[in-house]
Amino acid sequence: RTTKDKRPQLSDLRECLTGDQVVPDARTGELVTIRDIAAGRRTVVYGLQESDLRTGSAPVTMAWSTGVKPVFRVRTASGRTIRATASHPFRTIDGWVRLDSISPGGRVAVPRQVPQHASVINTHSADELRLLGYLISDGHYGKNRSVGYVKADPVLVQDVRRIAYERFGILAKDHKCKGEAEQVELTTEQGGPGCNPVIEWLKLLEIHGQLGPQKHIPTSVFRCSNDLLGIFLGALWAGDGSVVPKKEGGWILKFSSTSMRLLEETQWILTRLGIVFSRGKCERNSKSTMDISTISIGESDAILRFAEVVEMKGIKGEKLAIAAAYAEASGRNARLDRLPLAVTERVFVAKSAAGMSWADLGYRCQGKEMCRSDLARVATKLGRDDLAALAVSDVLWDTVEEILPDGEEETFDLRVPSLNNFVVSNFFAHNSGAIEQDADTIIFLFRPDYYDPNTDLKGICELIIAKQRNGPTGKVLTRFAASYTRFDNLVSNDYPEMADE
Repeated sequence: RTTKDKRPQLSDLRECLTGDQVVPDARTGELVTIRDIAAGRRTVVYGLQESDLRTGSAPVTMAWSTGVKPVFRVRTASGRTIRATASHPFRTIDGWVRLDSISPGGRVAVPRQVPQHASVINTHSADELRLLGYLISDGHYGKNRSVGYVKADPVLVQDVRRIAYERFGILAKDHKCKGEAEQVELTTEQGGPGCNPVIEWLKLLEIHGQLGPQKHIPTSVFRCSNDLLGIFLGALWAGDGSVVPKKEGGWILKFSSTSMRLLEETQWILTRLGIVFSRGKCERNSKSTMDISTISIGESDAILRFAEVVEMKGIKGEKLAIAAAYAEASGRNARLDRLPLAVTERVFVAKSAAGMSWADLGYRCQGKEMCRSDLARVATKLGRDDLAALAVSDVLWDTVEEILPDGEEETFDLRVPSLNNFVVSNFFAHNSGAIEQDADTIIFLFRPDYYDPNTDLKGICELIIAKQRNGPTGKVLTRFAASYTRFDNLVSNDYPEMADE
């Protein structure tokens, strides 16, 4: 089928994603892949409730492979990425739209925040989570060396010493280090396998032996409550993160890593905690020998939210308090967290329909994207529940930056009947209705003059029998009487060019 051929086909019913895409389990908090779900893992997913645009949850009732297909890689302004087929629908302000109908610059719905998962299991104490955050960011725990930590912040180094002793009975040993940084090694007097409780703990968490680009967050961390997750994130950010003033005024929080998996997991933690972020593309600077990417938090509301839910010690913790105070005094400056221009147009139409002046409304539409607080105020004056729901929704309307072909790969479908969509790779994506798989008969209608008003085939409609479990497939030519919405018999010989296709 050429790109100009608009005839529907069975593949148009397949809403497919690659098996490596990550789905957060709304029951356990764990991150699982679509391939795991298709292999039989029982999963409850997050999804968007159309009634109020809040995030709800529902079980996956079916998951299956749909074969190898061409896929595309989508990247948004916030740095989210997802791999999907051209037919997979994403939520826009006007409803669910196929990926091949979305262009760069378009806005799609992604989760701004999600509820805490249903079955919280705090398998780690606050101190254990701090130590994990410290080690993953500025520690080393390679396979054939001791566990250590290096930092030019005495408060953090002392915290590592304290936790190592109180939790594992280890007296951290000083190690020579260049510059102002301190380095401590978490070793024991006894040598040999199994003698270091920290190493055994890291092995139990399945992260021991990882180097920088391979580092990731243990699954058990995601099972914890959001308040403990904030403690972990604070320790992680105190290492590879930064809190710095901007040249033009204000502050920005950044977190950089060579581990793309670690960055994606950190992005999901930020979403869980309701913190709006953006992430830059992978790049290399003059000091790096491998790809590096950075998560940034620069909007006032996001900085305030970060300071509220993330506990960070040391020098960066002190800077965070200053950044939060500045954000509080300077007021909102939302750029990412704004509503699509179509919402502004809806407000204009609603104002006109209500016979209100701009003064009555207390807001003037100037062809700009609205922020949430302005929309909430306007929605109240207009008495519009639909606009009020948009103002307080769990949706961040993210701008699509690029859609690029990404090869061919095995793809999968999920079914989530009660929500009809689910959160995957930090996007809201439509689920499959499984029509192709479950239906006994599938018939498509194709009218050439609907797509090409100048066609010679005016009034012709193809009834394409694409699937029939107990009979033949093929097509039947009919004449469509638009004024009666009726299909009449047609002799196919009258249009041999269609019969031969």
